[in-house]
Amino acid sequence: MNKIGNFKSKHNVIISCILAVIIIISFSKQDLLINYNLISFFVFSGLFYLIYKIDLNYKNKRELYINIFLAFLYSVFMIVGRNAYTFAFDKNVDILSGIFSFRSIYHFISYFILFFSILNHLIKYLSIADFQFDRKITNKSKMILFIITFIIILISWLPYFLTLFPGGITPDSLSEFEGIQKGIITSDHHPVAHQIFMLIFYNIGLKIFGTVNEAIATISFVQMIIMALIFAYIVVFMYKKKIKLSFIVFVILYYSISPIFGYYSVTMWKDVLFGGFMLLFIINIVNLIDNSKLTIKDFSIFSIISLLVIFFRNNAIYMYIIFIPFILFVFKKYRKQFVITFLIILSVFYIIKHPVYKLYKISSSESAEYIGIPLQHIGRMSYKNVYFTKEQKRYINKLIPINIMKEVYNPQASDAIKFNSSYNSNYFNDNKLAFFKIYLQLVLKYPAISIESYFVSTVGYYYPNFLNWTVANNVWENNLGIYNSPKAPKCIIEYVKNVESRDIPIISMQWSIGLCFWIILLSALIMLIRKGLKYLIIYIPIFGIWITMMIASPLWGEFRYVFCAFTSLPLLILVPYMDINLNGEAYVQKNKKVR
Repeated sequence: MNKIGNFKSKHNVIISCILAVIIIISFSKQDLLINYNLISFFVFSGLFYLIYKIDLNYKNKRELYINIFLAFLYSVFMIVGRNAYTFAFDKNVDILSGIFSFRSIYHFISYFILFFSILNHLIKYLSIADFQFDRKITNKSKMILFIITFIIILISWLPYFLTLFPGGITPDSLSEFEGIQKGIITSDHHPVAHQIFMLIFYNIGLKIFGTVNEAIATISFVQMIIMALIFAYIVVFMYKKKIKLSFIVFVILYYSISPIFGYYSVTMWKDVLFGGFMLLFIINIVNLIDNSKLTIKDFSIFSIISLLVIFFRNNAIYMYIIFIPFILFVFKKYRKQFVITFLIILSVFYIIKHPVYKLYKISSSESAEYIGIPLQHIGRMSYKNVYFTKEQKRYINKLIPINIMKEVYNPQASDAIKFNSSYNSNYFNDNKLAFFKIYLQLVLKYPAISIESYFVSTVGYYYPNFLNWTVANNVWENNLGIYNSPKAPKCIIEYVKNVESRDIPIISMQWSIGLCFWIILLSALIMLIRKGLKYLIIYIPIFGIWITMMIASPLWGEFRYVFCAFTSLPLLILVPYMDINLNGEAYVQKNKKVR
């Protein structure tokens, strides 16, 4: 028996060495490691140990399937993302051929080995981990925790407020503010609800302080308070759900110390408040699940939060429509009540969006906002000098001249095309069917370019190593009377200006949209293992937002568009370990018995 054991041990050592070498060679070929370097030896040793310690004896086969699925998916994202990101601006490279090249297949195998090895240990631990402990919870302790958390977060964000005073202002902020300053709302290009929010507190600030800058600072400060209150609420929510205090402390630090929230708390974007409302929406879903008997009060709260979500982000309605069938599937006992609730919510939304907006002469967004990716596909085709038929040329030239499209095409954003002075939005509005007919013809004729254009146009949402700007650290030049007027000492200003640097290893990955999505996907599958399929409804809203970005994102990786994923990240990571039971069904206890 000892000889057999020794043979198996030697066998595993050899296999682990070979697999570790495969990964090391792949990393060196991708310039991630230097061959003749002592660090490579330590990396090899770590990889060998990681692979050698793999345990393929799964008590729950679902864990094995999830491990394989995630390792495969992450590897695909790495290969596709690396090719799309590296060659986005190279018109002479066939990205699709590169993805299926022998080199990429080899790198795919190395990534799969690496991710499978890591996930083998991670999933086994997370699927049985216990992040709870019993404690006596009183209203007094909850209130004390809420106040302390709120104060810590607010104090932590004050350096950003004082440094960026009156706030982070970008071209989008200015375009939204231009009408606000005149006291009118003429378009829903930016959510009308957010414009109303700005209008109210701008006028309050103007009345109190008398200057434009201080009025803008009033908007920033009120937004900062709202976000701090929401994050303090989520901390108390976790406390009520008996999450370990060490994790609660980490969550407080996440919201207070991370520059993500310091910067965004004082930036004039609709995405900030939307990120807070989305977090409240997900918390509300958890509360609905954990409530054995839903009342009118529960449906009323759900309706109010739903309206905040869909009115503070124009494309949130698509996420919401995706969400509706899932909640009807999960809450079968209350299906009738939810149908009525959704009818009321959607009726309010569409009545306000159409008759009410029309009454107040608020125009709708340009159609180009919703065809960013198709425009990018055609733009890349012109960029790569494909052949267009006479009919295709005639239509495209009326929409925007092909030579101009070719010149201004930017893989990073469709704005260069849809906001170009030569783009004829009226022609598109009058000939939508013709556009989609020609677009479909081109996609079928040049599928490789269409696919590579899609990979490029969405790369930031799935590729962790993607790098793009994320914050507004000044006031964009304008003639509206807004200017940067720091109130903080020089040392604080220097800290704020440098804290968002991407030069700090590991910590800088907090800005990675792709990594955030990977973590949320892993957490969702841990929830599937621990509690069951129906509990995945908690993750549907964030996945819905991600899907809308993958379908119609105007930019190839805009952080603020998915800011809600970062506000919700601690909750989505820890919710699988909370004691919540759908309609009294104790999935946690069942799982514990199986194990």
